[in-house]
Amino acid sequence: MTPNDGEEDGKPATAEVTVVNAPPTIDPIGDQLATEGVEFTLDLAQFISDPDGDKLKVGLEIAPEPVPAPQLTNMIINWTPTDIDPDANTFTVTITAEDDEAKVDETFTIEVENVNTPPVLSEIDDQEVVITDDPASGQLSIPVEITDDDGDQVMVQATSPDIAVSSIADALGAFNVTGTTYADSPLTLDLEFNFTSDDAGNVYTIKLFGNDDSGAPN
Repeated sequence: MTPNDGEEDGKPATAEVTVVNAPPTIDPIGDQLATEGVEFTLDLAQFISDPDGDKLKVGLEIAPEPVPAPQLTNMIINWTPTDIDPDANTFTVTITAEDDEAKVDETFTIEVENVNTPPVLSEIDDQEVVITDDPASGQLSIPVEITDDDGDQVMVQATSPDIAVSSIADALGAFNVTGTTYADSPLTLDLEFNFTSDDAGNVYTIKLFGNDDSGAPN
C-alpha cells in the first residue's frame, strides 16, 4: 500500500493479513423418538453449517451399537430398528462435523418404542384317534412348536367350542403338557389327550393358543 498526497508517492507500507478459519457449527438436535420396525430418518443439513462455506466431513457414532446400525448418507440418517430390547431401547448418538482445521460434535438420544410381535404356533393337521378294545381307550400326542420373535414368555392354553365345560382336561379325561406351560420361547410342547370308548365317533374341535407377556394372542 503506497500513500500519495496528490503531488508524489510516499513510502510504501506493507500489511500482513491472516485469514482465521471459522469452525463448523451444529445446532442442538434434541432427543428423537423412533418405532421398532419403522424407518427413522433425520436430515442433519438443517442443523450443520460452516461460516466459511468449507466442505465438511460429517460422521456418526451410536452406542450401544445396534444391528442393523443407522446409515448416514448425504447428511441424512436412515435406520429401521429391529429386535430392540425393551429394557435397553435408548441409544446415544454423536454427530461430528469437521473442515480442514476444526472439528465439532453434538450428542442426542434416540429412544425406540417397542412393538410387540405375537407368538406363533405351528400348524396342526386334523388328527384321528384309534380306540382299542382292551383297555377301551386311546391316546393322542401332538408336538407343537411355539416361537416368539421378541423372546417373550408364552402361556399356552386351549379351548373347545364342542365341549360345554370350562376345561378340556375335565371333558377329555386329561390334557397334559410335557414340560411347562410357561417358558422362554422358542418352545416345543407335546400335547397328550386320553380318550375312552364313550368318545368313539365324536369329533372335537380344539383351539390351542398362546399369549406372550404383553397379552398378544395367537
